[in-house]
Amino acid sequence: MRLLAILILTVAIIFGIIYYYQNFFTKKDIVVSNIYRFIPTDATIIIESKNISKLKQRLKNNCKPWLLLSNIENLKVFEKRISFIDSIYQNHPLFKFNSEKGPVLISFHPCGKNDLNELYIAFTGSNTKISAIKALIKDIYKQNVEFQERLYNEQTIFSIKTNDTNFYSQYFAFFIDGWLFISPHSLLIESVVRQSKSYYSLFDNPSFEKIIKTSGQNVEINIFINHNSFPFIWTNWLTTDVKKSISKKYSLADWSAIDLHISPNMFLLNGFTDTGDSLTNFFKIITSQDPINISVTEILPKETYFFLFYSISNFSIWYNNYEKHLESYGLLKKQQTELESITKKTGINYKKLFAELIYKENAFVISQNQEVNTPNSSDDYFWIIRTANKSSAKELLDSSLLKYAKISGNKKEDLQISIKIDADYSTEAYVFPFPNVPQYLFGKAFSIFQAKFYSIIDNYIVFASSKDALRRFHYAYILKKTLQNDKLYKTYTDMIDPQANLLLYFDISRSNNYLKNILNDKLYSFINNNFDIFRQLDAITLQLTNSNNMLYTSLFVRYTPEIKETTHTVWESKLDTTISMKPVLVINHNTQEKEIFVQDNFNNIYLINTSGRILWKNHIPEKIKSDIFQIDIFNNKKLQYLFNTKNYIYVIDRNGDIVHPFPIKLKAPATNGINVADLNGKNDIRLMIACNDKNVYCYTLQGKIDKIWKFNKTNHLVYQPIQYVKYDQKEYFYFADTLNIYIVNRQGKEVISIKENIPINRKALLYFEHKNKETDARFLINDIYGNINFIDLKGQVTKLKLDKKSAEHYFLYNDMDGDGLSEFIFIDINKLTIYKRNKKLMLNFKIPCLPKYKPVYYEFPMAKHKIGLVCENKLYLIDREGNMPSGFPLNGISPFSITHLSKPIKTYFLITVNDNGYLINYEVFR
Repeated sequence: MRLLAILILTVAIIFGIIYYYQNFFTKKDIVVSNIYRFIPTDATIIIESKNISKLKQRLKNNCKPWLLLSNIENLKVFEKRISFIDSIYQNHPLFKFNSEKGPVLISFHPCGKNDLNELYIAFTGSNTKISAIKALIKDIYKQNVEFQERLYNEQTIFSIKTNDTNFYSQYFAFFIDGWLFISPHSLLIESVVRQSKSYYSLFDNPSFEKIIKTSGQNVEINIFINHNSFPFIWTNWLTTDVKKSISKKYSLADWSAIDLHISPNMFLLNGFTDTGDSLTNFFKIITSQDPINISVTEILPKETYFFLFYSISNFSIWYNNYEKHLESYGLLKKQQTELESITKKTGINYKKLFAELIYKENAFVISQNQEVNTPNSSDDYFWIIRTANKSSAKELLDSSLLKYAKISGNKKEDLQISIKIDADYSTEAYVFPFPNVPQYLFGKAFSIFQAKFYSIIDNYIVFASSKDALRRFHYAYILKKTLQNDKLYKTYTDMIDPQANLLLYFDISRSNNYLKNILNDKLYSFINNNFDIFRQLDAITLQLTNSNNMLYTSLFVRYTPEIKETTHTVWESKLDTTISMKPVLVINHNTQEKEIFVQDNFNNIYLINTSGRILWKNHIPEKIKSDIFQIDIFNNKKLQYLFNTKNYIYVIDRNGDIVHPFPIKLKAPATNGINVADLNGKNDIRLMIACNDKNVYCYTLQGKIDKIWKFNKTNHLVYQPIQYVKYDQKEYFYFADTLNIYIVNRQGKEVISIKENIPINRKALLYFEHKNKETDARFLINDIYGNINFIDLKGQVTKLKLDKKSAEHYFLYNDMDGDGLSEFIFIDINKLTIYKRNKKLMLNFKIPCLPKYKPVYYEFPMAKHKIGLVCENKLYLIDREGNMPSGFPLNGISPFSITHLSKPIKTYFLITVNDNGYLINYEVFR
């Protein structure tokens, strides 16, 4: 009996624990789940926040995208309503001390043809009475409320009118089992009442029941999307023309469950989409394919702002399912009839052709046309497919064109065109006989992608809407100006899965024209009026990946602190990495046109034409220390490029080959850049260079040591180039180490003796000034304090003291006002200052920092000379009055060159590099 009593007691305790657990620990979860039984089943979108106070706090204090979007008037109203609900949750006794305080939900339901009605739902606690709800409403508005009740289906519906604008001035409410339903629409509240008595709820929908189990429990927001009713809404956001191509019955899937994660710079939404069992849903077709790696971005233009990628791992299965999809909407017969008609006209079986051509990747692409810098410039549209083999694909297409040529009475050659990239380079392309093939293979929604012309790039066939669009595509590819190399897009690839079934990329900042063409006037006006806000959200990226017969869904919306530059570049050419040298303009001795010589930070040297096309690239072991000089080493009017690195002197011909006997190994590592002295103007050239053995070496153009040169060693190291001048029938080689001045003749013998030591920094250059109306010929150099030291031809030193400068300052001696006399130009820490010769201040201009590179003096017509600086990845071009041309400061990280590249010569172009390794050509002014 005692054992039996113990056994009964033990069982009772176990059942007690189970009962206690079910009713206290899991009661809240059961109540939260039950809310979906009361939500009308026509819900299009349901948003659930399990902790509205925490959500509001995170949005307001830790989410830059939301802070940006909340400046939009419509969202300010929404935020005000959320704050209103939160303030009640936080402060009213009904909620403040209620441990059962549950989630807040908002559901949206179709209303009429175009609108959505919103329904707010809050859990007040399982023990809450209706009298407490009445008291709650009266407490919120005090006496300033009109409160009425009416019966509907034996249930009480409240009508509340108030002058308070924090929520709604009039709304309706219904209360059941601790849940409070509020809406400004009485019909929606009536629908809730009917739903509360219905035997059928959202939980009876197999897709919803399946998808809700995938939603996250510890996230800011859960979002549920009903794709069966959603098209009734989003199709009304489109223009009439676009709407005609999309049926309102058209469905992508059944339900999606998406979790929102909030971070300081990004909204991340991920979850699962249930495609259902029917091919009526378009996404069901996607689940029949395997996810694959996305490589098409390697050829897409950098200006691409929209691309939609599909995985087509098996075209036959894809297309068979697509036909069943069409059949479910009664569209298959019409499509088949039209395809058969076109096959007869062209002689090409397009279904069979593309079944053989398409290998895994299929993409629809829209790229911004950068050649036309106007608000109404047209975009470029492309359809791109990957092929398994470039040669086989070309044979298939050639054979198809031959069939078409015979039927149409043309020659195959008539369908071939030449795409000219620049004066020296062109590529072949073809006319495609059936421009509407994307529409017939993938749907009417893709009718804007007209396949009028095509060309093959690597293993991709690129179909374009025009020849010019195809040329721009090729041009971007040649310059490596591709999306894969774009700094912004690279940051997205770090977040997305490398494999996908579908990827949508949409760059808002470039999309204004496109949105105008597809959105109705009301929605476009809303976006256009707030475009400066929307464009700061970077691109939107949506990815779908097949996973256990559902689609893993992820979407990124990210804030960027800096709006993309609006200055249009003439071209951008991708190098292997960034550069630190100033791009050098050189002459093509064959055409007399200008070309660009640069070295990147991997020590690759490039020759680039004025179209931005890389003519050649070679690698040398070391970084170039000097300027690039063009010389005629064989005296045959063919030019080569001369420069030095730390240990070598190089001469390179215009094909990129090293000229024998170069490179010449230096006697010791160089401390400065080589300089070229033409002694008589007849190609009698000497190459002057200083090394860390304190010797200054003089080489002939053939790379031999000049035996006439007999200079003794310097006292310290020389960091700036050796200068040469011929003045008054005398030759001077002049230079300085960090304490001494050296002025010698052609033999290296001292001709002007300077007894005074002048402490200088490594940046200081010794200048020579010819005789002018104010002074005799003289040399001058700045010391570390910013004083100017003048040295006459007898070696006498006089000082001009100006405002004290830091030891790291730069000094230039150039004519800024065009009067024929040079000014004293200082760049120090955060100031550009210019002094007249009488010490009068001409300019005191504030700059962000001490430039990393030596500033450059630029001469322009009408004495509009300017100083170029690189500060904090911005390019400055400043005149003597402190003004800059329109568009400055420009983005760039390297010293820059300004020149005429093409006619008319009144147009100036600026060549620099950005932090993504693009050599950039800006048109700066005319």
